[in-house]
Order: sequence, then C-alpha cells, then structure tokens
Amino acid sequence: MQGILIATALIASFIPQRIVYENPPKVNAAVIVLSKDAPLDIEITEEVEIVPAPKKSVYCSCMLYLQSRGISTRGDAIKQVANWNDAPIAGIVVLLHYRDKWTGELIGHAALVEKVFLNDMLISEANYEKCQRTERRISLENPHIVGYMKP
Repeated sequence: MQGILIATALIASFIPQRIVYENPPKVNAAVIVLSKDAPLDIEITEEVEIVPAPKKSVYCSCMLYLQSRGISTRGDAIKQVANWNDAPIAGIVVLLHYRDKWTGELIGHAALVEKVFLNDMLISEANYEKCQRTERRISLENPHIVGYMKP
C-alpha cells in the first residue's frame, strides 16, 4: 500500500500546477485552472461556448451521395472499375471522367441512372455542381462516360 502512495505522489509531482495557453484551443471544452493548494473540487473559471462540428453534406461527394442512396461504394470515383457491359438500365451507376479546366487533371465522377430513354438517360448525382444534388439528362454517347458499374 505504501508503494502505491509513493507512486501516486511521484506522478502528482509531474502534473503541472497551472495550465496556461498562449492561444487557447478552439474546442468544446472549459478551461480549468488549478493552483498547488487548490482543494480537490475543481472550479471552472471560464466557460467556452460549445460549437458543434460542421457535418459534411452527402451532396459534396458523388460517392457519399451514392452511399446515401443505398449503393455500396468505396473510395474515389476515379478508382471505380466498370463491371457492367450491357446497355445501361435504371439503378446502375454511370462512371464519368472529366478534365479539370485549370490543371487538366483527370477527375472521376459517378452518378445513379434513374431512367433510360431512346438516346439519353436521366441521372441523379451530387457534386457535379459544387455541393449540390442535381438531375440531368445525358446522351448515351456522351464522351465522358467510361463505363457502368452494377452495385
């Protein structure tokens, strides 16, 4: 028992007596200031407003949007592999590649096929327009289509 008390005393001697921040952290917390002779009751000397963390919208990612629609997907759209070789049907994912207009970098995009018509299809997607859900009709011969993926 005496060994436990000595260990506790040694550990307590390494605990800082006062916590001072040059730039207080902007987190959901309260700043606690303890002095060497402070009673065991902790006194809160300053309260900090609790700000909830922003939630990422599923509309800011085409892949998160597909997941929200019940499509089992993982990773980035650019890394998805086409596994459907037949004509598109409602409920499959269309994979598209675009070029960034500033850098020329290849960008992947994925959308859900809602309806198929004679020469085009209606797709629902997210983040084609920044953080927005959109629906649009695209030609079945659209040069950006790289394939289709069955969920």
